[in-house]
Amino acid sequence: MTKSTSMFYDERWGVQESRRRPGNPDRIERVANAVIDRIGKSGGSSVLDVGCGNGWILDAISHKAQNAVELYGLEPSRQGVLNTSSKVPTATAMQGTLEECLEQGLLNRKFDIVTCSEVIEHVEDPREFVEQLAQVLVDGGSLVLTTPNGRFRDSYFQVTGASPQPRENWLQPSELRALLSSRFDIVTFSTFDLSYWFATHPIFHHILTKVRKVPGGWRATRAWEAAGRKYIGLYQFVVCLRR
Repeated sequence: MTKSTSMFYDERWGVQESRRRPGNPDRIERVANAVIDRIGKSGGSSVLDVGCGNGWILDAISHKAQNAVELYGLEPSRQGVLNTSSKVPTATAMQGTLEECLEQGLLNRKFDIVTCSEVIEHVEDPREFVEQLAQVLVDGGSLVLTTPNGRFRDSYFQVTGASPQPRENWLQPSELRALLSSRFDIVTFSTFDLSYWFATHPIFHHILTKVRKVPGGWRATRAWEAAGRKYIGLYQFVVCLRR
C-alpha cells in the first residue's frame, strides 16, 4: 500500500468511526451470522477478518459468539487497527495487507474461518489474493466474502455521487465464481440489497407496489425479490470451503 493510499484509509476510518455506527449494518449482520453458522457446523473457533477496517465485523462476531472464539483482524490502515483494538479488545489486530503479512511471516498459523468483506475489489491482483486467502485457511475451512456486484460498476458512482476508493475493480458474478472456484467449493452464492436496482429501475418498484395491493400479491412480489437476490443485489455474498 502506498503512502497516499494509507493516508486515504486512515482518514476514511477516522471519519467513519466518529459516526459511531457502521456504514452498512446489513452487510455486517450477514457476515457475522454466516460466521456463527459455520462455527456451528464445523466447530471451528478461530476467525481472521482480512481488511477489518474499524472492526465492526469482529465486534458483531464477538457479541454473537459470546467471546467463545479467537478473533484476529488484518488491516493496512494504522487508524483502522487502533479503532479495531479499541472496539474489540479481545481481538488481535495486525497492521498490513494479507500479502505483506504472509511475506513477512506475521501470519504463522491457519484459521478455521476467514472473512473478507468489501476488500477483493480493491486489491491489485484478485487471483493472487484468492490464493492468499486459501493459504491462511485450514483444509475445509470457510471463507465468507462480500463484494459489490460488478453489474453496476459503470453506473454506480455516477448515479449515487459516492466517492470511489483508490482502486475499484468490481467483479461480475461470473468472474467472482470463476476466481473462487479455483481454490474453493462454493456453498452459497447470492446477492443482497435491491435498493440500487429499484433506484435505477423505478418502473419495477411501481409495478411491485401495485401487485402487493392485489389479494395474494405479496406471494408474487416475495418470489420476484427472492429471484432478484440471486442476480441484481448491489452486493455479492459468498460462503465457500477451502479444498
